[in-house]
Amino acid sequence: LFDKIRGIKEKAEKSEKMVQEICRDIKSLDCAKTHLTTTIAALMKLHMLVQAVDMLVKMSEQKQYKEVANRLGAVDMLFLDFQSYSHIPKIQQLKKTMVKERAKLQTQIIAEFQSYGTNPSMGLDDMVVMLREGCLVMQALGVKAKDE
Repeated sequence: LFDKIRGIKEKAEKSEKMVQEICRDIKSLDCAKTHLTTTIAALMKLHMLVQAVDMLVKMSEQKQYKEVANRLGAVDMLFLDFQSYSHIPKIQQLKKTMVKERAKLQTQIIAEFQSYGTNPSMGLDDMVVMLREGCLVMQALGVKAKDE
């Protein structure tokens, strides 16, 4: 009887040890899943940011100011998610691109206002629409841009 009890006790200890190992493995896998999920979410947001910046540059070149104004807000919101990653070269590159693009947009729209009525190839209604949409961009660029 004593040998049976000792055998059961040994089996219970082995089972307990196995359960602890399984729990440790589960915790490790759960931690890995959390890190993987966070990484995938960050990569998806980075992809969205890169696409948004690229689209903004293209729209700016095509003078699609209404879309540019909307895109500026979206890009700014996406950059907020990457504040803690500002040391990463790709994020720095995107930031520099946006600084240049903002300056270019501001200059471009100011030039549009200055050339109001002097472009005979553009109809007056088209020019008014462009200037109205340019105002949306200037508003999206911020107070400093509007003051200029």
